[in-house]
Amino acid sequence: MRKKKIQQLITRAFAVMLSLALAACASTQIKKVIRMERLLTDSGFKMRPADTPEKLAQVRQLLQHKLITHQQGDKVMYIYADADHCKCVYTGDEEAYQQFADKKQVSGMDRIAEDREEPARLDWGEWRFNESW
Repeated sequence: MRKKKIQQLITRAFAVMLSLALAACASTQIKKVIRMERLLTDSGFKMRPADTPEKLAQVRQLLQHKLITHQQGDKVMYIYADADHCKCVYTGDEEAYQQFADKKQVSGMDRIAEDREEPARLDWGEWRFNESW
């Protein structure tokens, strides 16, 4: 009987430690996302809220928390999707990307995996970016 109680106590203690470790990881991830989004904004990227269920569904289809490219006519757009935290996408042109790259290097941020092969899968008509470029 005593052995069973000790095993239960050990199991509970392990569960608590695991929960604390997972919470710490989540907190670290959120801090990285916030830092990244500030850097994007400071570099000239525009935050575009996914303010309809349709837009949010599109944002969820994108590679999350990675900078990806999208060719729109003769312009290259850079897109960062965040369906969890801000429920938005950040978009920038080549100039904003260059500022981002410079600031990222100066800030000493860890290298961010950038996937230049992943095409953005947004219905761009709904987002109405064209007038802002």
